[in-house]
Amino acid sequence: KTIMFCSVVIRRTLRRPSQRYYSLAIARRLPNSFINALSSGNETVNLNIAQAQHQTYVDTLRTILPVLELPALEECPDCCFVEDTAIAIGTTAVMTNPGHDDRRGEVESIRKVLENLGMEIIDMRRQDAYAMCDGGDVLQVGDYLFVGLSLRTNEAAARLLQDAFPDKTVITVPVPKQVLHFKSAVTNIGHSGLLVPTGEIGDGLLDSTPFNDLQVYRLPMRLCNVVCCNGVVLAQPRSDDNSRKVLEQAAHEQTMEEVRYVDTSELAKKDAALTCCSLLLDV
Repeated sequence: KTIMFCSVVIRRTLRRPSQRYYSLAIARRLPNSFINALSSGNETVNLNIAQAQHQTYVDTLRTILPVLELPALEECPDCCFVEDTAIAIGTTAVMTNPGHDDRRGEVESIRKVLENLGMEIIDMRRQDAYAMCDGGDVLQVGDYLFVGLSLRTNEAAARLLQDAFPDKTVITVPVPKQVLHFKSAVTNIGHSGLLVPTGEIGDGLLDSTPFNDLQVYRLPMRLCNVVCCNGVVLAQPRSDDNSRKVLEQAAHEQTMEEVRYVDTSELAKKDAALTCCSLLLDV
């Protein structure tokens, strides 16, 4: 199978996505070694604040659905970013091969958890030696799987994901170099809406990607990464009044019940986004 045909076909065939209901979230405690996690910047992290913010995030998720919170892996400073270790849709999970060598030790323990949940496991690490992927580059919206081609995710991974999820249409998206993951810039809101950054980065994404039949909402990039889960939107509180109004109006139009604001600004010093701190399952 090939991925590149999508830019031609999708403009005619995109359909309104159906609802996705999540039954479980997986999270992992933030380790003391988090201060050594990978980062594109050099800001100093206050570990106590980071751990408190992460726990608030997990506790907020628990008000929406059950959360399986795993112990920290001190040998893996980035281990709380569980989203990057697997792409899970229904009862199938593709274990990723993270794009940075230092992240690869995080995958096996998540694999064991998913196996114990009875999921069918496809291991990217064994399927294709050239494939690399971070889950933060993969966004499912209905029947479509947007795969960001970034420094952490490549075409080989996109082809493997198309084979693993044959009922989905994979659409590859070039990720700007100044953006770590596709979902750092674009996430879904509701079942047919997308949050896309204002400015040059968002303009480029819209020019390169066929989002045709999805409703696009433009916001500052710091607000474009949200977690949509069972009628609730989790978003960052750092915003001006107008941006909050746009976000809350988008949530209303997409029949989301409410927006809750969760501050993970200390985690963001290590390039964290809201989505990366949980792996949502619809098993």
